[in-house]
Amino acid sequence: MSGNVMPGARVEKSAREMKRMRDAGMTYAQIAKIVDKGPDYVRDTLDLVEQEEWLLIQGVEEGLFSLLFAMRLAQADDSTIRDVVLAVLDEEQGNRDTVKRVKRLLEQRMKSS
Repeated sequence: MSGNVMPGARVEKSAREMKRMRDAGMTYAQIAKIVDKGPDYVRDTLDLVEQEEWLLIQGVEEGLFSLLFAMRLAQADDSTIRDVVLAVLDEEQGNRDTVKRVKRLLEQRMKSS
């Protein structure tokens, strides 16, 4: 499943720029230094870019949820998404406002797949 609706220009640009750097042969560590993130963040974000999970990348960059949440969600199939969302929101102790925003984002993602 792919949430391939394009996010805001800033999110798309930063993710695509990381991909461009990686495609040019830079290591995750080199990219991480430039974008002021850890190498694991860069690797996981690039995994989401490869899957065209723009809405999930947007959620991470807006601080809506963690990169771990996005990665777990990207790997979930339709039948397990609800369980993944509930488990991760519980782990991250998401507040009611966050839950509503995540729900809207997931609805957009489901419509676009």
